[in-house]
Amino acid sequence: MIKEKMKKTHVPFRLNILFLFVFLLFSVLILRLGVIQIVQGEDFERISEQTENVTAKSSAPRGKMYDRYGRVLVDNEPTFTLTYIRNQNTKQQERLDVARKLAAFIEMDTDKVTERDLKDFWIITRPEKGKGEVIGRRKE
Repeated sequence: MIKEKMKKTHVPFRLNILFLFVFLLFSVLILRLGVIQIVQGEDFERISEQTENVTAKSSAPRGKMYDRYGRVLVDNEPTFTLTYIRNQNTKQQERLDVARKLAAFIEMDTDKVTERDLKDFWIITRPEKGKGEVIGRRKE
């Protein structure tokens, strides 16, 4: 009977040690996560908001299609896409500077420029006149 009691007491003691070990590991994990998010969170947020420049050069020819006489029906013409994603903290002058730099690389059909885009450009390039126009229109 004494041997049975000793066997029963060893198993819960070992489980308690295992649970204590797991609890300590999770405590260390939660503490480390708190340090990363609370103490170093602003640094990591600033790093994630920085601009990332990626240059990708790749050709993806799909193949030409010919008719039965050997004339080309469908040919390859690569098209490229440029995407600019601004941060929430980007100022208008910074956006204008980026737009001017990109204008050297991009040819765009002006038919797609809307009247709103033209007004925004006019206001950004002439801030004092733009403020006067907006204030003048409010009084009317």
